[in-house]
Amino acid sequence: MKIKIEKIDRSDVVVLSDRCRGYRGEFSCPMVRGWAILVPYSGGEEALAAGNHISVETGQQSISEFRILESSGTPTVSPLPSPGDYSVVGQVELDGGGQVFDVDVGGLLFTLDIEDTGGKVPRIGTWVSFHLHGLSLWDENT
Repeated sequence: MKIKIEKIDRSDVVVLSDRCRGYRGEFSCPMVRGWAILVPYSGGEEALAAGNHISVETGQQSISEFRILESSGTPTVSPLPSPGDYSVVGQVELDGGGQVFDVDVGGLLFTLDIEDTGGKVPRIGTWVSFHLHGLSLWDENT
């Protein structure tokens, strides 16, 4: 998914692992405008600048309030009060052996595992909703 970096705070470094760091920033895309941790590809810090359009993969710190919906939904990503947290509605498009699931939300893909779903195994095509906490957007360098 392509996003536009609206603002980025290079002084607000977030350590995601011993080899990876990102920066808090504001982004926009067709689905939503909000805050996330923006993570550069290795050696690609210059791509993370306000006004740049980059292709990203999503990540998150945690998922809560996962539900399988009874009927079709409308893909939505809505900011929650805490910056970087979102209420999400999407459709399951990939089932990785009942352990990992890709949820498509209007072109944004979110990967959830069986722990995120509370042990529930949604089928492909099923609509789901959840709260995503600590969104990270990883520059794909494409």
